Amino acid sequence: MIQCIIDGKVGYPDTKNKIKVTYENQYVNDSGSYTYQINFPMSIMVNKALFGNVDRFDVKKTIPDFEDCRLLVDNRLIISGKGTVMSITNDSVKLQIVGGKSRIKYNSKFTSHFIDEIDYPDTCVKTSTKEFRFWWAKFSLNGIIETDLSNKHVVGEEGKFAFNPVYDETNDIIANAPFVTSYTERGITKYRMYMYDVAVQPYLMYVLKLVLQHEGFTLRRNDFDVDPWNRLVICNARKGTDIKLALPHWSVYTFIDEVRKLFNASFIFDEVSKTVDIISTNELTKNTAVNYDCMDEFSVEYDEDGLKNLATSNVEYEFADSENRDYRDVIPLEVM
Repeated sequence: MIQCIIDGKVGYPDTKNKIKVTYENQYVNDSGSYTYQINFPMSIMVNKALFGNVDRFDVKKTIPDFEDCRLLVDNRLIISGKGTVMSITNDSVKLQIVGGKSRIKYNSKFTSHFIDEIDYPDTCVKTSTKEFRFWWAKFSLNGIIETDLSNKHVVGEEGKFAFNPVYDETNDIIANAPFVTSYTERGITKYRMYMYDVAVQPYLMYVLKLVLQHEGFTLRRNDFDVDPWNRLVICNARKGTDIKLALPHWSVYTFIDEVRKLFNASFIFDEVSKTVDIISTNELTKNTAVNYDCMDEFSVEYDEDGLKNLATSNVEYEFADSENRDYRDVIPLEVM
């Protein structure tokens, strides 16, 4: 028996036509699983109730996408993902289900959600304006935080965000600029360290985890959450302590894809458990081979383009121009 559970409601596809399902190996291809059009006859009352009598001429043909679709055969889950109505006739409704990486890449809210519009946890860092008086001058500094590096080496909260000095060549200032003053207490000279014009710099892996959680996925495995990659921070010179202000205006999909290409990683999305595994492509060759026996008829098609996968794809990065240096003068084209 073939049935499809769509947002908690049961529908019954046409069993006269074959349902074609394509599975992509997410470890080597930047794609997941998807079906071709699944035909739902509107002569079945359950399907009429499911799709709202859209087969009738006098009913408006506006059907939203279905976020949770599961195709089952004899209670065995074949595919799960997002469902999109492809066509409507007076006899049937045709639906396509896209799951895994295919859902993320082609048919999801990942392309309409932006990482700089997500609400991140508060850094709880409060800035102030402080006036300094010296015998030679008196001045005020804005966006000040006081810090102590006697027992730590990171200004901020390690693993979440940091404040590192960085030159902002657009505004010609140094964000997170250090400033040290001295004072005498009981004959002993002591020092206070401040940073002004602070600009938060979140850790890359921290932001990646929070972005995936915002989209409803739990990061189960991350091969790059180890030294030195978990010490990478997103360079930012925009003043403020709000993490979203430090991020580019990228969609969630663009952000995940850039991280994938940067680390040569594979993102394995599990639609059933709503989990994500980030696996290093270098680890794939260490896995043992698995053989599958075909239980029915099969066919083989010749692909003129050959095999394309993440391990054999060439990625080229273009560095942004800088008024202080031109990378194109020192880095050969083949290296870029």
